[in-house]
Amino acid sequence: MAVRLSGLASGLDTDSIVKELVSAYSIKKDNIVKAQTKLEWTQDAWKSMNSKIYSFYSAKLSNLRFSSSYKLKTSTISNSSVAKVTASSKAVNGTQTLKVNRLAKTGSLTGGVISDKDGKKLTGKSKLSEVKGLDQLASLGSIEVKSGSKTSGIELSGDMTINQFVVKLKDAGLEANFDERNQRLFINSTKSGKDGDFAITAANSEAVEALKGLGIYAVTDAELEKYKADAAIDVDEMTAKAYERQKTAYTDAAAQKKVLEAQEASLTKTQQSLATQKEYLQFKNDYMAGLKFDGTEKPVLDEEGNPKLDEEGNPVTYMDYTYASGSKTAMEIAQGLTTEIEDLEKQLEAYNKEELTDEEKAQKATLQNQLRAAKDVQKEIGGDTLTANDIQAIVANSAESLTEVSKNLTETEQKLNTTKDTLASETLLNQYVDDRNAEIDDSNAALQTRLHDYYSNLKTTAEKIVADYAGGADNMATRIVGEDSEIELNGAIFTNNTNSFEINGLTIQATALTGDESVTITTDTDIDGIYNMVKDFFSTYNELIKAMDTAYNAPSARQYEPLTDDEKEAMTDSQIEKWETKIKDSILRRDNTLGTLSSLMKTTMSRTYTVGGKNYSLASFGIKTAGYFSSGDNEKGVYHIDGDPDDTTTSGNEDKLRAAIASDPDTFVEFFSKLSGELYTKLTDKMATSSLSSAFTVYNDKQMKTQYSNYTSDIKRWEEKISDYEEKYYKQFSAMEQALAKLNSQQSQLSGLFS
Repeated sequence: MAVRLSGLASGLDTDSIVKELVSAYSIKKDNIVKAQTKLEWTQDAWKSMNSKIYSFYSAKLSNLRFSSSYKLKTSTISNSSVAKVTASSKAVNGTQTLKVNRLAKTGSLTGGVISDKDGKKLTGKSKLSEVKGLDQLASLGSIEVKSGSKTSGIELSGDMTINQFVVKLKDAGLEANFDERNQRLFINSTKSGKDGDFAITAANSEAVEALKGLGIYAVTDAELEKYKADAAIDVDEMTAKAYERQKTAYTDAAAQKKVLEAQEASLTKTQQSLATQKEYLQFKNDYMAGLKFDGTEKPVLDEEGNPKLDEEGNPVTYMDYTYASGSKTAMEIAQGLTTEIEDLEKQLEAYNKEELTDEEKAQKATLQNQLRAAKDVQKEIGGDTLTANDIQAIVANSAESLTEVSKNLTETEQKLNTTKDTLASETLLNQYVDDRNAEIDDSNAALQTRLHDYYSNLKTTAEKIVADYAGGADNMATRIVGEDSEIELNGAIFTNNTNSFEINGLTIQATALTGDESVTITTDTDIDGIYNMVKDFFSTYNELIKAMDTAYNAPSARQYEPLTDDEKEAMTDSQIEKWETKIKDSILRRDNTLGTLSSLMKTTMSRTYTVGGKNYSLASFGIKTAGYFSSGDNEKGVYHIDGDPDDTTTSGNEDKLRAAIASDPDTFVEFFSKLSGELYTKLTDKMATSSLSSAFTVYNDKQMKTQYSNYTSDIKRWEEKISDYEEKYYKQFSAMEQALAKLNSQQSQLSGLFS
């Protein structure tokens, strides 16, 4: 920007003179700026008003059009302590009997108290070899975890930490946690009910001792009966029978084909299970991909800002990690997953319907896997006392699990393809039978040995478990078996894996057993619910019509115009706010669009409609406006319901509306459906898209947007014109200054000659 030094020769205030010379143009520009500002305020006012109108139109008004909206039901139960009951519109009116025979249980295991081999307290970082009772074992063996329909094997080792063991249990589909304060392992099913239950069994006698040492040694009554049966078997007899069964299976192509078909079905099921597990673990690894330790160890502070100490007096610390961008603690990362989890849960809502296509089922399964992974990661890294080793162990275990599952999936798919090829080819099938028969002939002794070892191990393990229970083994876990709930409705038995039942329009939430007694459920039309629905409709309508009339009848602010920057400089902030509020409050005064819309709504609401050969209006149901002179400002279009206890104007009148709902519901429903349908249609027409307005908009938003853009162009054009005129005048004054300076110089020279 050029620096002007004016008035040096003439002594004139050139800036002020130029400003006055262009003031006429500046006033024109300021008037356009003011007009644009008022248009902007008008747009804002209409956006707010349109939002209220559309909200009323799309919710309360839209619902009232349909007869199904009035089919509200209510259910009461004679003893609310045993169940909670709600009724949908599909529920049948009448009385029903209910018995709650059994409540659903979630399978759980509360471990016994464990300790360090030296009597010290264990932590999640403690190795299994440090646990008392496990330190003397040469091998910890392996266990099998069955969670629902999923079965997983876990190989135990002394180098495995308690935290790593917990992660393995979680990967197997269980909820697991080691409580360091109480020195116990807690294990739960992820779902309630019989099918969601779990089982942890020892694959060998070493694993039995390992489960004892970990305090999670427990056998259900049903499992104990099976172990007793296994303990009583004759190993030689079972070996001989199994050997004959296997040998017979290879005798001809037909028998072998059945074996291969069963193998194919089993491999297919395993493939599907592994694919789901791989997808889940892949999501889990993706979430952990950016989790990196940066080596900064920090103390955990208490509420007073002092370092926290553990039970041994050592400071409790956490580690900083980098994730995505910026440094975050593991807890902060876990908290950041909340938004991700909420988004996934919202996406899953779209699949909560009875019938899904195969593609939708696959998409739902993927979302469920992703949600489970996000929740598991959030839970696993959400502690503020995790160390670098803890985090690294979690990440390493997850990656190890993914690698293992991927490997198993590849091997399973290869076996499945081989099995399918063999079944599809008669030549391959015959060759397969010949090869298997040759194997049997060549390895009779080896096969018998393997079978004998299997049944010997089965018998030995079972005998040990039965003996432990007979002698009362130390530190046994407390086991609760998952059970389905059972209710009896009108004599029919219903079971579910939760305590919630949805039966013929009723939702029954069982909370306690009824014993030999029955309770009654009574369902009837929800008169109060329907009445409140209509009352809510008029409450919303009244608020809207009052807001429209308040804006339309606002006091005039004709003498007020938006302030220029120069005018604002001469006023306080409070004065500016009051000035602008005065204009904004009156911005829709006498607006033609608003007035037309208000009149249309009032006219429609005051119409009569024919139902069953008779004419009805809102007044027929005790709903009317107050008198012209008794109504408050801008409340002449507001409706009041006779007998409404919340309305002091009409609370003492006869309640015609509730009486109509109870005595003649068909007439009531048809009238209100017609009224709301007519108003909905008229508002739909008003909100139709056009060259001047957008869809679902009652004002000319497109026209205003164009007008606003034109104002912007006009302002820019006038600013350029003002700048040009200023430049012109400054050049003229500059020429004058130069001429005066030259004249002054000549005069000085002449004066010097005569002095």
